[in-house]
Amino acid sequence: MKRACTISVTIALTLLATVAIADQSGQAQKSAPGHKSSHEHKAAHGHCDAELEVCFTKMAEKLKAKGWVGVELNRQQDGTLIITRVVPDSPAAAAGLKKSDRIVALNGVPYATQDTAALERAYKTMVPAKTITYTVDRQGRQLDLDIRLAHLPERIRAQWIAKHLLEAHSQPAN
Repeated sequence: MKRACTISVTIALTLLATVAIADQSGQAQKSAPGHKSSHEHKAAHGHCDAELEVCFTKMAEKLKAKGWVGVELNRQQDGTLIITRVVPDSPAAAAGLKKSDRIVALNGVPYATQDTAALERAYKTMVPAKTITYTVDRQGRQLDLDIRLAHLPERIRAQWIAKHLLEAHSQPAN
């Protein structure tokens, strides 16, 4: 098991290096702000306490069950999300989402809400083959767009895992 995890971590790290090159050309997929588990949130703000192999396995399993929209987002101060990129041939593209759309709600739950529990419940519905509804503001008009989620592509899953492993499990140099 330890050898398999070591090989998988090596593959993930190699993929991250490849993705870093793609990042420079604008091809990488970014995680949507606010779409992080408590484990990911903790790790994003410091060191992850889980053992490397355990963390890798848990993240891989969790991300296999994560639905994919296919957008890159920037969170605004009011809590809404601005689409900065729609991935071609993604569920977002099929649903008609466009760059510069402002996502104001997920399944009727406003992003500007103080009810974080309601948003968490809405995020939990984001699984492959499930249809979610984004309410978007497009040039002053509100539209409800239904998006049938896909499985998170392998390349993106590997990128997110590798990024977490490098950021939350690396030891500072002495």
